[in-house]
Amino acid sequence: MSKSTTPHRTFRFFRRDYEAYPPAEGILLPTTIPNDLDDIGELGRQFALETNTAGSRQLVTKSNQWRHAVLPYLTYIMLMDRQIGRLLYMLDSSVYADNTWIFWWSDHGWQLGHKQHWGAWMGWRQSTRVPLIIVPPRGQKQVLRAQSCNEPVSLVNPH
Repeated sequence: MSKSTTPHRTFRFFRRDYEAYPPAEGILLPTTIPNDLDDIGELGRQFALETNTAGSRQLVTKSNQWRHAVLPYLTYIMLMDRQIGRLLYMLDSSVYADNTWIFWWSDHGWQLGHKQHWGAWMGWRQSTRVPLIIVPPRGQKQVLRAQSCNEPVSLVNPH
């Protein structure tokens, strides 16, 4: 395993994943607008420009390292995708495939430059749109297959 310090945390990933990813020069970065914070309130601007997040963005853009800072994050996503695939394969190959429901979700999205922010704790639309995937047991009749819901869903457990 290799490790790389990124705007989020220190990610640990396999070097083969990092090397398998296209070169950093090919990473598509979000379009940024110099006055992108003009359409939000003062509190939102303060959060977006916090030193512990926006400072990181300013540093990586000033030193032309934005793509190289995003690459470990994308590599980690690829690792997680592979691990989920392994889990699904093992479940499907087991005696539990016919009676196991899978519920999978993520906590939030990361801002890697949108609205000059470099972090996770913002209320921007991209941060609040997370996956919620429900997979019924293999033998269950699947009425809704590959459906998308644009309505808000709470991920908070009420119990």
